[in-house]
Amino acid sequence: INETLVKTEDAVIALQRVLPSGSGSNSEISGKLYKIAQEYGQTFENVQQIAQNFARTGMSWADTIKATEAAVLALNVAELDATQASDGMIAILTQFGIKATDLTLVVDKLNISADNAAVTTEKLLAALQRTGSAAANANLSLDETISLITALSEATGRSGENLGTALNSLIQYSSKSSALDTFAGLSDNVAQVV
Repeated sequence: INETLVKTEDAVIALQRVLPSGSGSNSEISGKLYKIAQEYGQTFENVQQIAQNFARTGMSWADTIKATEAAVLALNVAELDATQASDGMIAILTQFGIKATDLTLVVDKLNISADNAAVTTEKLLAALQRTGSAAANANLSLDETISLITALSEATGRSGENLGTALNSLIQYSSKSSALDTFAGLSDNVAQVV
């Protein structure tokens, strides 16, 4: 029991170091993390690791908890580990400007795509981490980017990293002026469509 208490206290102290001041007492923080772990059938270690990863991004305690719940949900439905879940969600948050309160909806989108197509949630997250910034800069929504990654996955069966790199290259190439000139030569509307 003492070992568990010491580990819990150490984890909460490490989390408080990266949370904004006034985020709550040690018992409040540990109580909330244990509650999430219990509700989702996860270990305290996974939950506190995910929470700490989100807190390091500068999130408030309330947003950290919302994001942690979504990432723990992703752990359960997508067979990810704690690092994959939190890193993937952090990438989506920052690259597409999504709020922590909307991450559960994102997990649903990823899960639905994985259930209905030849792609896994792990592949989608890995690809999004590679191409999210380029896609957002090209004014592609998260839904459009997920769709493109899913189509590439079904066509090629490649890894998430390869899919993200390929989509990133396509976006970069199609936005070059020389590429737009080439597209414009194909027909009057092609350059504008691209």
